[in-house]
Amino acid sequence: MYKRQADHLSETIDNLDEVVKIQLNSHQQKKALNLEQEIKKVLLSIKAIAEEQKSSFSLDVHPDLFVFCNPAYLDSILLNILTNAIKYRSPDRTPEIRIKAYSGQSETVLEIADNGVGIDLKRHKHDLFGMYKTFHQNKDARGIGLFITKNQIEAQGGRIDVESQVDRGTTFRVYFPGTGN
Repeated sequence: MYKRQADHLSETIDNLDEVVKIQLNSHQQKKALNLEQEIKKVLLSIKAIAEEQKSSFSLDVHPDLFVFCNPAYLDSILLNILTNAIKYRSPDRTPEIRIKAYSGQSETVLEIADNGVGIDLKRHKHDLFGMYKTFHQNKDARGIGLFITKNQIEAQGGRIDVESQVDRGTTFRVYFPGTGN
């Protein structure tokens, strides 16, 4: 029991250390990144698990759309949201993930929508981005991915929100500051 508690405490310290590093490095290494190219790189990196689950992707991102972001953070943000869309797929349908991005007046918006199991936001909205918060019975869920993702987005001056319906799917919107053109 003590070993398990010590391991859990060590993991917590590691995760908090990661958040501190995110905050301390928030202004370092930001670059103009082509959003379409970055998404395609991540899709290529998860191709094996996507094919295994027969996932389909649609991509609606202008080829000249850029975001000013830390490349490692953007990669991590995309990887976490896209793999979650596959991981939390519905057992009743083939995973369909729609990726869309557009520029507004003061920000670039990235939408990633899926047709998965969804999240009961009436019960979990306030805990959604909390550390060690999980909302499904997935054995691989650790409750750290969305927490880290939110911190990475906010460290870039952005924000994230979510819409979801149980057994209908989830849409994450990531708002990057500045226009992407």
